[in-house]
Amino acid sequence: EQGCLRAKVPGWNQLRTCNSDDVLPEAAEMGLCQPASPQLDYLEIRIKCQDWESVIFGSWILQIILSEILQVPTTLETGTATSVMQLYDTADRFEFGTTSNNLQAFRNAHELAQGDCRKLQQPQNESTYLNCAHVIPEVWTAKSEQVNEYIRQDILDPPLSLGALGIEGWYIPKYTAETDPTLTSWIGMQGPHNRHKLASMFPRPTKWQDYCNNHSPTNCTAPDGVARRPPANDREASRLYAGDDFVGFFRNTTHNNCIDRPHNCTGHIGDFPCGWGGSLEAQCYHLDIGLESNGDEPYSGGYTYSQLGQMWRAANATRNHVAMMWAIPDPIYEEFQGT
Repeated sequence: EQGCLRAKVPGWNQLRTCNSDDVLPEAAEMGLCQPASPQLDYLEIRIKCQDWESVIFGSWILQIILSEILQVPTTLETGTATSVMQLYDTADRFEFGTTSNNLQAFRNAHELAQGDCRKLQQPQNESTYLNCAHVIPEVWTAKSEQVNEYIRQDILDPPLSLGALGIEGWYIPKYTAETDPTLTSWIGMQGPHNRHKLASMFPRPTKWQDYCNNHSPTNCTAPDGVARRPPANDREASRLYAGDDFVGFFRNTTHNNCIDRPHNCTGHIGDFPCGWGGSLEAQCYHLDIGLESNGDEPYSGGYTYSQLGQMWRAANATRNHVAMMWAIPDPIYEEFQGT
């Protein structure tokens, strides 16, 4: 709470600089932070941390440098009214936000006096949230037309390379590739003669609450080999894996039924969240591959970043076959590499 460097570096006694998420003046009086220097008089920086781990850790590093070394007040923007991802959060919450309206955060800041996000007035309609930010540490669409338009309007500085290469692709577990080596190439998935194979091989993942309501013989009131208990809240209800409490459950749905739907039955593949963009649906259509994603994300039918990781863990825990759109570098890839 007082700062990462103060907690981890011997001899570092300087407190972090307070920000607008701190309750002031109480936080300063309790010794959690020090007020921003009136001599510096620097605008509070707001960082859009988005909804995957590498950019969140990068945002925290920037928050440490700015708040603890340079003494610039800094907060993180999650893009939602409820999610919290502040490094200095007293409750240690780690709640993914959203990538939706990423660039709108810059326009909102641009339209404020001096770009001060603290002055942004949220609408009375609670379902509408206006995000505001000055920097996004990591983007995968830096050459989009909207980015170019914002550069022309002096809303954005031209983005520069981080020096790292990101790769998007389709992934299956090693045991799936060993079961059917033809699945290591799109040629082995293409065409109507492979549609039934994909439909039978790749069932749909199931959310914890849906499993309890529709598939558990005990409605999760007693351990049943899949779930030890029902989900405790809405956040748990949407999980696809929760360790020993819910190891995951894959099932065939009407989408997998090639008897009733011989020409459009499909196997399942997990797609990116809506805000990430991506080409999975177009690839499946143009290459005639009988796979589709059926998550709750609007437009893409994808899943949240958290759910995609849970999907992979559930498949490995239950040894179900799974296919997923993913991007590297990423901790999930590093953890399961070679498996």
